Amino acid sequence: MNLNNTPAFLPAPPTLHGVENLEDWRSCILDHLRMHKLHRFVLEHVPAPPKDSFERGIYEQNRLHAKILLSQTLGPAVKKTLRYHGWDQEKEHDPKAIWDLVLAKVPAVSDDRMEDLVQRLGRADAARHGSLAEYLDEVVGTRDRLRTLGVEVGDAFAKWILMAGLRTYEGGAWHAQLLREQHPETLEWSELVAMVATRARRDAVLPRTGKGKGGDPEAPDRRPQSGSAKADPQTQLQVDDPTVLDCSVCGHEHESTWAWCKGCKKHHSLYWKCAGQQEEEDDDDDGEERDGEEGSVFGS
Repeated sequence: MNLNNTPAFLPAPPTLHGVENLEDWRSCILDHLRMHKLHRFVLEHVPAPPKDSFERGIYEQNRLHAKILLSQTLGPAVKKTLRYHGWDQEKEHDPKAIWDLVLAKVPAVSDDRMEDLVQRLGRADAARHGSLAEYLDEVVGTRDRLRTLGVEVGDAFAKWILMAGLRTYEGGAWHAQLLREQHPETLEWSELVAMVATRARRDAVLPRTGKGKGGDPEAPDRRPQSGSAKADPQTQLQVDDPTVLDCSVCGHEHESTWAWCKGCKKHHSLYWKCAGQQEEEDDDDDGEERDGEEGSVFGS
């Protein structure tokens, strides 16, 4: 084969990982085969010249060259699939047989995988995961994997899937609050994901109603309620989380990243306080009142 006009350097063809890059791989491999005038060996059955002829040696060399180009670009998962369907890398010498097997079996595997991903997304449930962060990763990751397979799950549908799985989280209280105050139809997908991620980070530091499987709805909320003056000393560490804020005007509870109170629309820099800080200030006020009362008794 005359390679005098072949460029000195060619970029390597991509590795075939699955249906997600099948079309790109197919196009690049055909370009490489055309460059070496070998594309006939995968697009049609090339008859072999007579044995002991000069053409037979060239034919076998070109066919082997085409086989090497194909085989070396197959990823481990693809090779495993082809072996499952009877491919023997050492004994199979026909490049077209390899080509046809790849184009027939790789999309079939992706169909099975796609069905599994669709079922996984349809069964999304926060109670099936050890934490809210794991649940969020499952929904977002499954949606991304479906996109790589050519199935686009729109933002509107994805928001409702994410919301539906939160019904079992902490007995459904936060799910109901989101529907009231941050309805999916008024939120962007990225905004809802950010809210759930913020909640997940807070849960990692301050579990409200028990860890695991979405939380125990029967477990009591040990954080002091807004305006309460006393706190259980055994749970003092749970109320000093600066990410949990209470509005000092209406008592509405907020994340520290929220700029405005959802209840009375007051700005957090003026009216919001950490729950732990509120507790300390209430205790200080009680101490000052007691000191004042004692002073009045001794002074009388």
